[in-house]
Amino acid sequence: MIVATAGHVDHGKTSLVKRLSGVDTDRLKEEKLRGLSIELGYAFLQAEAGFNIGFIDVPGHHRFINTMISGVCSVDLALVVVAANEGPMPQTIEHLEVLRLLGVDQYVIVITHIDKIDVSERSEIAEALLASIQTHIPMASAPSFVVSNVDGAGITELKQFLVKTAKNLQDKPERGYFRLSIDRVFHLQGSGLIVTGTSISGGVSVGDHLTLLPENKKVRVRSIHSQNAKTQYGRAGQRCALQLTGIKKSDLKRGDWLNGGSGVLASHCFNARLTVSKSLPFTVKHLSKVKIYIGAKRQAAKLYLLEESARTTGLVRDATVLVQMIVETDIDCCWGDRFLLRDSSESTTIAGGIVLEPRAEQARAKNKEALGYLQAMGFPTFDQMLTELLVNRREALNTAHFMSICNALPQDFEAALHSAKLATRIHHFRMNGQDFCVLDDVWASSQKTIVELVECCYRDSQNVDGVPTDHLRVKCLAKLQGRDKESLLEAALADLVNSSLLKRVSGRVLLPAVEPVVTAQEARDWELISTILSQYQAQIPTLSDLLESLQLSREALQSALMGAVKDGRVYKISTTRFLLSDRLNHFVQSLTTLFETQGMFSVADARDHLALGRNSCVDLLEYFDQVGVTRRDGDKRVVLTGRLLDRT
Repeated sequence: MIVATAGHVDHGKTSLVKRLSGVDTDRLKEEKLRGLSIELGYAFLQAEAGFNIGFIDVPGHHRFINTMISGVCSVDLALVVVAANEGPMPQTIEHLEVLRLLGVDQYVIVITHIDKIDVSERSEIAEALLASIQTHIPMASAPSFVVSNVDGAGITELKQFLVKTAKNLQDKPERGYFRLSIDRVFHLQGSGLIVTGTSISGGVSVGDHLTLLPENKKVRVRSIHSQNAKTQYGRAGQRCALQLTGIKKSDLKRGDWLNGGSGVLASHCFNARLTVSKSLPFTVKHLSKVKIYIGAKRQAAKLYLLEESARTTGLVRDATVLVQMIVETDIDCCWGDRFLLRDSSESTTIAGGIVLEPRAEQARAKNKEALGYLQAMGFPTFDQMLTELLVNRREALNTAHFMSICNALPQDFEAALHSAKLATRIHHFRMNGQDFCVLDDVWASSQKTIVELVECCYRDSQNVDGVPTDHLRVKCLAKLQGRDKESLLEAALADLVNSSLLKRVSGRVLLPAVEPVVTAQEARDWELISTILSQYQAQIPTLSDLLESLQLSREALQSALMGAVKDGRVYKISTTRFLLSDRLNHFVQSLTTLFETQGMFSVADARDHLALGRNSCVDLLEYFDQVGVTRRDGDKRVVLTGRLLDRT
């Protein structure tokens, strides 16, 4: 169990931890001289063999509130310390609000300095203090203890309670990859480079390789101390000290993350749900500059309000709103991570938040469907969220992407489907190298919609040429729902074609018994054009290149190309460059592989990997930016989903 202190300066937090654990957490010379905590302090109470309690002692002075915030993320219980001779003070209330906004829901009230109160008044004063503090705690009735750090009165009872609580505390599930936010970095003589932090998911073993984020550097775990004991394995919910190799101390900073996943990436944008502070003294406007605290990291960010009503009113006290955080530099976060917002001057706590969608696309006004998707991501458990997305919203989920943003392993995903009683109701499909899942009845309904629309178009027009793919797509998408409905549509249509229930010819969709009308000259022209297009490897041909290679007039070539673009046989990626659809999809999959292998990539990286000339590569990447396959971030790019619709 991890316990954090909270309370005003000089109310006895450090002395209380020393009484409980025997450790003085004020280790700095300045802390000794000034008699107050400046940095986070750490101590452990050895309850019994193989079992102990970790304490994080936070500074109480208002000037060190930022340090306090970094210490209370991911704790199990808060010790709210209040001096009997002073009562709740401003930092007491601020600390309690910070804890509430970060989702801490277990509290113990400890009244200290009772030795400074006359014996005859102690009971009455303690009762009054408890009543005043309880109004700020999100528990119906928090346990309370009256202690003296001077003579030790009440310490034994408090210690016994903490040990009993820790023994009854359920272990945190080891779902997902190991993740730890670094809160200390130091060299230990005889051991080497050490980092510490609280593990919030998964587990780590000696010899494991981890990724340091956002730097995206690989490190190796040489040894582990978990809950103050040397071990071969550390897991979620424990204080861990890891000895690392393969990196220098100068490469590590407080707030960096260690992640056990492969191909994981940090991001500068994520979508979230905010709960605004009850004591916010002013309105926070759309696009305000703020400071964000997540894990042990603090940095500047911009607040983008996704809901129209919130953009009109701004953030107001005790409201709950959907937002996008645009962070100054990349951070690592996953679904369910808690964070705190303060104003840009770091003087006022604005809100607490929970991450719903990491690595989000750049903010823009969200439509009702997109906001509904984010609200579904706000369900508290994995299986509840899957039920809302798959059953109630009838979404098609990109499983690899979904598991990545939720830090879930394949077995975690399957377990959640079983828990939600969905495992036998799921249809899996693959589109453009990506795996998806959808409810069986949603898949069947999608295919029925496609066939009915093709039949309707034929019945109404008797058009033997079939339905243009783009026309069919527009009609179908209007009837489907979900954020990945385009992938669902393309996969369902492809399956119908493979099953011979429909036909695709020259960018049109036909009923099996219907043959399109194509003139002999059109067929010969297209055969020549497609042959020449397929021969270009080191560059993407322009209209001029094709004219030089073909004995066709400019008018005939342009007419054939525009028809092929409309039908989906060819993509026009710039004002003059054209690509066959299968070649373009090849480039998508190749860039996806590059991205999964090395992370963000430059134009030069893409050029070398794709074996293209620079001009062709630049035009291709700019096209991918426009259609949402990639996103540019400075002079580098990321692949968003690796999807490109098959329009042929």
